[in-house]
Amino acid sequence: MSEYQNYTTKRNQIIRAYSSLRDIANLVTAALLMISAFLIGQTMVFCVKERLPEFGIKRALGARAGSIALDLVAEALVYAVTAFLLALLFGTLAVLLCLNAGAGTEFLNGVSLCVQAKSVGITLLLSVTTCLMAVIVPIIYLDRVSIVETIRFE
Repeated sequence: MSEYQNYTTKRNQIIRAYSSLRDIANLVTAALLMISAFLIGQTMVFCVKERLPEFGIKRALGARAGSIALDLVAEALVYAVTAFLLALLFGTLAVLLCLNAGAGTEFLNGVSLCVQAKSVGITLLLSVTTCLMAVIVPIIYLDRVSIVETIRFE
């Protein structure tokens, strides 16, 4: 019985350590997601401010704020999908390089790359959600700026 209790105790310690590591990883991931959403939002605001004359001319020619907002959302979706595809490509290449670098070692012997569709879907969803959240502030900003302010030259 002592051997079984020793095994159970060690197993429980490993499970607790893994659980705490997973919680730390989730916390770090959430923090990085919030930081990236903020930075993407700031980039989108800067891009919108740089393109104010363009949006002003569109509005002066009769474009509604909704159509300009739709343009920004479409642009954000293109950014999100492009970033997702590049991250998937470079992440896969990095893992393959690491596996090839350690192929002869005992530690990585028999390890292969397995990308789950669920993980890919969640990553794509997070990428799109982050970009859509980042485009909200520029859309609100454009809605509040008058046409005259957007087409004046500085």
